[in-house]
Amino acid sequence: NKAIFFKNFYNNYRKKQQLNNKNNNLKIVDLFCGAGGFSLGFKQEGYQIELANDIDRIAIETYKLNHPEVPSNKILCDDIISIVSSIDTMIKNEIDVIIGGPPCQSFSSANQQRIIDDPRNILYKYFIEATKKIKPKFIIMENVRGMKKVASQVVEDFQQIGYEVEYTLFNAYEFSVPQNRTRLIYIGIKKEFSLKQNITPKTIIENINKEINKCIILCANCHR
Repeated sequence: NKAIFFKNFYNNYRKKQQLNNKNNNLKIVDLFCGAGGFSLGFKQEGYQIELANDIDRIAIETYKLNHPEVPSNKILCDDIISIVSSIDTMIKNEIDVIIGGPPCQSFSSANQQRIIDDPRNILYKYFIEATKKIKPKFIIMENVRGMKKVASQVVEDFQQIGYEVEYTLFNAYEFSVPQNRTRLIYIGIKKEFSLKQNITPKTIIENINKEINKCIILCANCHR
C-alpha cells in the first residue's frame, strides 16, 4: 500500500506507531540488523524491537523506514565493536531473544582464504559478547552454510557464557519462500531457562523439522 509506505517517512506517523507499541510484548534485540527483514518476522509474531544495530548507514535508514514503530534512538548506526561494552545500559527491559547474522563473507564457499586468517571472523564473537551482557532467554544466529566449518567452536563459545546451543541447516524453500537458499541457523537457550521450562534447542529444531515434513507430505498429496 503506497499510502502506508509514504506515511513511514513522517515523524508524526512514526510517533503514533511508537505510542501504540505495547510494552508487555516479548522483546528482541537485532544485531547486524541490515534493512530489518529478520526483525520483520518477529514483529509479525507480536514481538517488540527493543534495540537494533548495524554499521551500514544506508541499511539503518532503510530499517527506520521499515520499522516506524521503533524510536530512532533505539536504531543504532555504529560498529558493534564500539558499543558492545555498554550495550546492556541501552536496554531498559528484559530481553527474550537476541537475533542476528554477523557478516559472513569469510565463510562463503566462494572465498578460498583460510578461515582462521580472516579478521571478519571475530564479529560473531561480538554477538556472543552482547549475549553475555544482555542475558536473553533465547538466541537465534544465522549465517552461510560455510560457517559450519567452525560451528562446534561457536557452540563451545556460547556454552562458556551459559547457553545451550544447537545448529542446523535450513533452506528457505522449506518455509514457503520462493528461493533455494540454505542458511546455517544456531538456536540457543539460557541454561537456567532451559531447565526451568524443560525445553532444549534440540527439541525446538526437531519440532521445526516435523512441521517441515508435514508440509512436504501435504504438498505431495495436493499434487497427486
